[in-house]
Amino acid sequence: MRHIATFCGQCNCGCPELFIDDAAPDDKRVVITDDFGQRIHMSLGQLADLVADVRKGMLDDLLGEGLTTPVLGVRPGAQRSAIRPPAVGENPQRPR
Repeated sequence: MRHIATFCGQCNCGCPELFIDDAAPDDKRVVITDDFGQRIHMSLGQLADLVADVRKGMLDDLLGEGLTTPVLGVRPGAQRSAIRPPAVGENPQRPR
């Protein structure tokens, strides 16, 4: 599995992570893990739909429009994502 991103990465609590499993069937290629060891498997198309819905604001009410702390590294209404995969040689569990 290829590690794509760690969401948070500013602690050692086992933050959610995104992986691509090139050996998996197309409908299970994307893997999202949480800090409890659970996994979600989905297709790249499903991930694209999820990201598009989030960008359109589908979760804004859930997160609260007055939210001032970053959620997954992004402030509501941000134009560009602050989430990035770790650089080569960078430990994704250490603060940047």
